[in-house]
Amino acid sequence: MPVAEADVIAGPDPEDACCFVREHAGNRLLQLVGGCTIDYQGRAKSQLASGERLILLKPDGTLLVHSDEGVKPVNWQPPGTTTTADVRELDGDTRLIVTVERSSPDEIVTMAFDRVTMACAFDIEDWEDLELLGTEEDIQQLLRLHPDLVEEGFEPYDMELDRRRGPMDLYGHDVHGTRTVVEVKRRTAGIEEATQLARYVERERDKHEEVRGLLAAPDVSETAHKYLRDKDLEFCELDLDRLMPKVPQLHATQETLGDFG
Repeated sequence: MPVAEADVIAGPDPEDACCFVREHAGNRLLQLVGGCTIDYQGRAKSQLASGERLILLKPDGTLLVHSDEGVKPVNWQPPGTTTTADVRELDGDTRLIVTVERSSPDEIVTMAFDRVTMACAFDIEDWEDLELLGTEEDIQQLLRLHPDLVEEGFEPYDMELDRRRGPMDLYGHDVHGTRTVVEVKRRTAGIEEATQLARYVERERDKHEEVRGLLAAPDVSETAHKYLRDKDLEFCELDLDRLMPKVPQLHATQETLGDFG
């Protein structure tokens, strides 16, 4: 298997860093580490004060800006953007300015570097198929084993009771004893998951006076979130940083149990 060759420069000055970005952006996977401010303008406006960040610019135009915590980028742009680099004088200092623009919709992310710790560019090729860890079924099982990751005091009923009641992901009661239906989504939950949860909860409310409904996912669309509020349902943000490290252990346990099957 061939090994990707990397071009790396450590501690470049703004001019050298600018030339490096111009040479490699859009052609290779480009990584920048350094202190920068970030300004976003588009459907909204946002600013991030100066901080140490990892910038990833992919050949397809994807932009990811990471801090030193969490799995979610603090800023991002999808494929199809255009990257430019310039050197400007700001507040008496010479700075590298990297601009990432998107045309539909019109969005622009401007990163002003007061220093670049490292710049790296390389070609990568993924020869292997992705082995998906952390499927929705995995997450359901993990939440059953660690119900406090749904919310403190949540206790799921046994799986046999769940089966008799239909294809609900999790069914249990909260810390106050209120019956609680949980719909689990591995990625951003949309209106489809919200309406499905509403159907399950409505069915249970026909039988019981008080039933809660929780849509558990890393994120939720604005439309789905509004629908949940209108239906007196709730969104529960899943912390994938806490869940995903438990997946290999879950699979190992299942394989061990399978040896006795």
